[in-house]
Amino acid sequence: MIAPNYIRFIVIGSWCFLTACVILGSAVLIRDAFAKSHDAIEVSQVEYLGNTIELPQYWRERGGPRAFRREFTIDVNLDPLPKGDLYLHVPYFEQRLEVTLNGTHIFNSAQNRPWIGPISSLTSMVLLPREYLLGGSNTFALFVENGPAPVGVISRLLIGTKEQVGNIYLVRRFLNETIPPSIFGLELFLAFTSVIVFALRPQDKIFGWLGMLMLSITAISFFGFINLVPAAKGLSRYSTACVPFLGIGLLGFARMLSGGKMSVLFLPAAIALSTILAIGIKNGIPPVWLSYSVVIPLMTTCILASLFFLLKAIWNSLRLEYLLFACGLVILAMASIHDFLLRQGHLSDGIWMAQVSAILPLASIAIFIVRHQSQIASALDKSSDLLKQKLIEREEELEKVYLAQRELDQIRAIEDERTRITADLHDGVAGHLATIVALSDHSEFDPDSIRTSARNALLDIRMIIDALNVPDGTLIFFLGLFRDRCIDPLEVLGVEVEWSLAALPDGGTVAHEDALNVIRILQESVNNALRHGHLTHLNIFGREIAKGWIEITVANKSAPDASDRPAHDSSGIGLISMKNRAEVLGGTVDFRLLDQGAEVVLRLPPL
Repeated sequence: MIAPNYIRFIVIGSWCFLTACVILGSAVLIRDAFAKSHDAIEVSQVEYLGNTIELPQYWRERGGPRAFRREFTIDVNLDPLPKGDLYLHVPYFEQRLEVTLNGTHIFNSAQNRPWIGPISSLTSMVLLPREYLLGGSNTFALFVENGPAPVGVISRLLIGTKEQVGNIYLVRRFLNETIPPSIFGLELFLAFTSVIVFALRPQDKIFGWLGMLMLSITAISFFGFINLVPAAKGLSRYSTACVPFLGIGLLGFARMLSGGKMSVLFLPAAIALSTILAIGIKNGIPPVWLSYSVVIPLMTTCILASLFFLLKAIWNSLRLEYLLFACGLVILAMASIHDFLLRQGHLSDGIWMAQVSAILPLASIAIFIVRHQSQIASALDKSSDLLKQKLIEREEELEKVYLAQRELDQIRAIEDERTRITADLHDGVAGHLATIVALSDHSEFDPDSIRTSARNALLDIRMIIDALNVPDGTLIFFLGLFRDRCIDPLEVLGVEVEWSLAALPDGGTVAHEDALNVIRILQESVNNALRHGHLTHLNIFGREIAKGWIEITVANKSAPDASDRPAHDSSGIGLISMKNRAEVLGGTVDFRLLDQGAEVVLRLPPL
């Protein structure tokens, strides 16, 4: 496995090699383009205010933020007149160009140049109409307008065919006119993305500083649309006031990339510096003085501090966006020095490198945003996978607990069922068998009593077997079994039975144990009527008393013996058993003595 330091050296070396290839390729491309223009007519002298001056020419105007216009004239001898189309190529000028040929206006750059930066130069290739060309001396007048920047420039001129001057024109137009709007679109996108991310995730403070950086860059670049937005012409001189936000935003972004913290006190400092610059510009302080005294020292300090933090971040974690951003800042600083020398007239290539080199730090910022969001998505995916794994493990644990609990519930249900059956046999059949034994041992043998007890014991066994063997059914179904086993035999004994349960609602399926409890309550009510009175008439009827709640009444008409009345009291064992079973069902049982007989009222909730 390769050590991390070797990986750092390999990546850094590869990046330096790639950067050198790009720079060398660009230099070869520009050199070849210039080489193909050597056959064209080169104009290096023009007339201005009656004086002959050398090209390229730089000048600085005084008088505040307004446009300045200069006229340069040249005489070109075209004898003999070349065949084919001729072009006048102005490699660079600032910021507007108009051309007349032999007194006829033939070109105005403002008509086809939507993008003009506050500090920039344009290039033009002007078709020279053959109807205005003369065989011999031809007079050209060039009107160059510079503003609102106070510095103007015009390069040497070339006259030739499209093949002679076309390549250098295309290269310059790509560098000075195609790339800046494209970079502005990227700046706007990155500014919008940074602000949105910070608004949605305020805890990511690095996006706050990045948004501040990109918004200030976008605001400065916006003044490149002064041809499309007339209001920008008057405001473009205030673009310098955005520089404090740019420098401090850059410093904050680099500081947080290295893992440090950035105090929010830098934000009011940026606002204060920006306000001072705006007031100074409004009061007529020369922008050059502001640049030398405030803007250049501030940006130099911020860039150097940012490079320090970036180198620290690269050493801690070699990542492509850190390396790109650091290299981009170095190249951008060198390009800014080049542009400064160009603005001062010490260089004469007319190519503003800062605009082109800005693509490197912007690309690194784009990579940072994508990687940052990708890391968040990866962290979310990892958390999701971890959560899924924990859920699977938890489900397996719950399934084991559920299976154990279900097995325990089955055992408990079997025990409860065994206990219930035992209780039913003990309360019913065992009591009848005990009575049979007692009657059999009695000296006065009573076959009728023994027969009645045996019949009741058999009836109890049948009721238990019916409640356990038949499938789940409705309450009406189990009440029908009760009538068949317990009520119909009473008619043989001469008891008049009135059965009326049609008013009961059609309920759902009732569990066996619930049905057996209801039957036991009704059976005990009928047995009490048989034991404690001379039963002649039995009335069983039911109805719905509330939503889902039902009421079943067992009433008998007889003349009970006086000695039997205490047994019907609410303290009787049979009535206590009925109330206990009703409580299990969530209902109630009421017992009332009548003038001739008694009644038991059972009220039940939905089963």
